[in-house]
Amino acid sequence: LAIRREIGDRRGEATVLNNMAAVFLQQGNLSAGLERLERALAIHQQTGDRHGQGFTLNSIGAALYYMGDFEGARRRYEEALAIRREIGERRGEAESLANIADVLNQLGNPSGARERFEEALAIHREIGYLQGEALALINLGEVYLAQAEPRRAAVSLEEALQICREIGSKWYESHALFRLAETLTVADRLADAEARHREAQELREELGAAAAVRSSRLARAALALETGRSAGALSGALELVAAYREAGDADGEAAAEAVLARGYLASGMNSEAASAADRAAALVAESQGLLTRFRVMISVMRVRGLTGQPAAVRETLATIANEATDRRLTTLALEGRLALGEVESAARDPAGEARLEAAAIDAEQRGCMLLARKAREALES
Repeated sequence: LAIRREIGDRRGEATVLNNMAAVFLQQGNLSAGLERLERALAIHQQTGDRHGQGFTLNSIGAALYYMGDFEGARRRYEEALAIRREIGERRGEAESLANIADVLNQLGNPSGARERFEEALAIHREIGYLQGEALALINLGEVYLAQAEPRRAAVSLEEALQICREIGSKWYESHALFRLAETLTVADRLADAEARHREAQELREELGAAAAVRSSRLARAALALETGRSAGALSGALELVAAYREAGDADGEAAAEAVLARGYLASGMNSEAASAADRAAALVAESQGLLTRFRVMISVMRVRGLTGQPAAVRETLATIANEATDRRLTTLALEGRLALGEVESAARDPAGEARLEAAAIDAEQRGCMLLARKAREALES
């Protein structure tokens, strides 16, 4: 960087700043990465480098996305998309479309996300860019799963995984494995899900991707709860609460606290469960990520409802389930209905049994077998 400045190579200076930012972002140092991207963007604007502007705006969007500023990320991605279309950069156009779709998915608009992911996939296939095709397939798999289509999600993710291995992309392979593990969890294939999560985490550790490793560890802690290993879930979640707090990731910390609350509840530690649920709710209150907010609050309300506060939580769970249904976030809607049915049944409300039965049937028809099994177990308890 110093040499580039010394010889007055402004474009080279911007390139080095972008490269430095990429390293910081992969290491999870988001603020340092963003600061260098902003400096690189200023240079690209001063030199009139439209390609550089599009690339760096897209990278800034990614940094903001991982910092939880989804609206800010969307604005930057939209700016990048406009520039890339202006200069006819098809690969960049597809990348920005996919990034916008990812934000829309987080903001609770899976239909809009699906449309843009499919547009990005078509461009990648048109230009023969396999890595982009794999990423689009991974992202579509995530949307399909959110819309309670686990079978279709699995097909998309297996195709993506095959491409990633053919081209040797370990980074995207880890993402495909992670999403496939989530899909297998929904399908109640828990041993297979754990194996995929372990593979994904090992790749991420090899790549030094700290933020992604935290995501894998949290997913495995949550999976431990589904297989009756509450002690393992508790120890993992406790470590992750501290790790997310140190990283300044409030959404991640909230999700870890929610898993912690569920672990305490499963262990009969109701007071600790209620405290963890309260912390999770406080952390997620300002989150822009609708998916994260819904997921965390379903866990929070379930814990509160099963630890002596049923009347206060039913309305919230019903609201979440209804809004998720309206947004076609069908898997989350099912999770909300299941939690509401459990709370109602615990309070000896006859509505609970009917709700659980309906949720079980709906989940079975969609292939969401874990939710179906949990609803059946709640009916039998």
